[in-house]
Amino acid sequence: MTGMQSEYDYFRDKKDRVKKKEPKKWIRYKEALEIYPVSRKTLEKWARDCGAIHRIEDSILLDAELLENYVESKKVPGGVW
Repeated sequence: MTGMQSEYDYFRDKKDRVKKKEPKKWIRYKEALEIYPVSRKTLEKWARDCGAIHRIEDSILLDAELLENYVESKKVPGGVW
């Protein structure tokens, strides 16, 4: 059946065309607290230690990639942080 399309090909093609979301570059504290289940004080310390804090006027944003790399470097094998 070369050259012929099934009635289900439309859905298969549509599924393949769905764009994957890329991870955010900048996140707020609230979003970071959803990702990392720690207290806000601990999160602030981590962000300060790795230099991930960026202040833009009244907003405070965290560099998600820097924070992720910092947290990964602090993980203990077989442990929780």
